[in-house]
Amino acid sequence: MSFGFGVGDFITVYKQVNSIRKQFVDAPHQFKALSAEVRSLSIVLQDAEIKRDALSDRQARRLAMVVDECARPGELQQRYQSSAIQEAA
Repeated sequence: MSFGFGVGDFITVYKQVNSIRKQFVDAPHQFKALSAEVRSLSIVLQDAEIKRDALSDRQARRLAMVVDECARPGELQQRYQSSAIQEAA
């Protein structure tokens, strides 16, 4: 009796599952590291905001650019995910 699945199908599924498992085995460690980086960045930005009055116009513009970049976490997440995928490959 045939079920439409062959041994090759199961081997392929096993390889795919194993590949995905290998990509995410360090996920908790990477998440913890990313959380620490975000927390550090938040502290730095808060300190910079407090000292904003002491900045020159050029420094204030550069700070505004950094804050703008940080205000878009989706882009940061995409960059992090693409770099993690490249490291896994």
